[in-house]
Amino acid sequence: MRSRLLVLGSGELGAACALSLLANGVGVRSDVVLAGRDRDYVHDLQHGSRTFRLGDRRICVPSGLSACAMDDGAAVLGGDGAVDAVSVCVPATCLESDGDELPLVVKCIEPHVEVPTLLFTRGFTRCGLTPLEKLRQVLGPRQPKLLVVSGPLFAREWAAVSTPPYGVADNGSSSSGSNNGVTLSFAAAVDVDTGARCLLQQLTERLWWRECVTWVDDPLSAEVLSLVNGCVPLCSMGAGLVSNEYPGSVSALTSYMQHAVGATEKLVNDVLGRPLGTPLPACALSTIAMACTNYAAREFAFGRRLDYHFRHRDALRATFPDRSYEPLDATVAGLHTLLGRRVVSSPFYEVLMDAFLTLLRASVAGRELVRTGHYEYRDGVRDENATLLRHALAVDSAVVSGDEQRFDEARRLLQEAFEAGCDAPAMRSP
Repeated sequence: MRSRLLVLGSGELGAACALSLLANGVGVRSDVVLAGRDRDYVHDLQHGSRTFRLGDRRICVPSGLSACAMDDGAAVLGGDGAVDAVSVCVPATCLESDGDELPLVVKCIEPHVEVPTLLFTRGFTRCGLTPLEKLRQVLGPRQPKLLVVSGPLFAREWAAVSTPPYGVADNGSSSSGSNNGVTLSFAAAVDVDTGARCLLQQLTERLWWRECVTWVDDPLSAEVLSLVNGCVPLCSMGAGLVSNEYPGSVSALTSYMQHAVGATEKLVNDVLGRPLGTPLPACALSTIAMACTNYAAREFAFGRRLDYHFRHRDALRATFPDRSYEPLDATVAGLHTLLGRRVVSSPFYEVLMDAFLTLLRASVAGRELVRTGHYEYRDGVRDENATLLRHALAVDSAVVSGDEQRFDEARRLLQEAFEAGCDAPAMRSP
């Protein structure tokens, strides 16, 4: 039996997914097409060095993998255009439209709506939608069999266990029969009968037989996992803030994780209208736990660099190459929009968003995220030393209101206050 698989996204997650699919191709010859947005990079993968660049690691591209640009429709389809599954491993920002033009990712999915589409994407779009909601919106009535993928997944590690000496031969098949230590959790985003559900489960277990595959069948499980996936980047950044304030402290990180789980559970229940206290599935908890303890994640490293006021851009440049910080920036904007649209409050995530925008000192945010899971600093906005904070909150309120004139005025006042050399807000612990 021969499998033909399409992976959308040539970043770390897309590379790891493609390598894993090839590593799992024992007994069935798997051909994987990797489609990316960066033409130069995918050309180098296909015709140049044929080497993935994952951090400081270089991984040779197996012979069963071909790479092409997303806007090269013929190459993406190839042959008769038939594939067994599509894996979406792009940032959430790639799902947003530029005017009336459909995103390239969606154009690549459209010809394959009859086969399962596996959604690995994390974060939120700027309009406050999860990747699942955004795909549903842009695809309209022609919905593929959407599956949301979650779990404690770290792309670089996943790629490492899918390459030699862990068992990938040059022909793309695995010589190792052992589990590779990675867990993938799936939830169907469409109503399917028992028979179709079994077929989908069999497909995922066949594609990833070296991984531990679990399924979540609870009501709204796909929506739950998609929301949790959306929150992961911010959870990871907050863990970096905590690690910066409490270097090497396991207790501090686990205390933070406890608050992160509780806040995410409440956020998910409020947004989806589930009863208060409805627990998250186990795979969602492990996803949050990974975000809170993964020192190697870029968002974690970014949180550790936010040491001072108004060093946001410096920290971004130091952590993210080129403009790869945009998904995190979009996630902050998207979560802010989501909370406003649903009239939902989340003190925990509001602190993380404010810390990202450097309205709070990283040390203060890290301390209070461990102690209480939030920081009630707004009560002190009238303080004479809180001039910049007061103006920044006025800008924030103007953005939510949608009043451009009010926003321009608030922004002007903030700029004048900053240029006047006002002292940074003096945050005091309660």
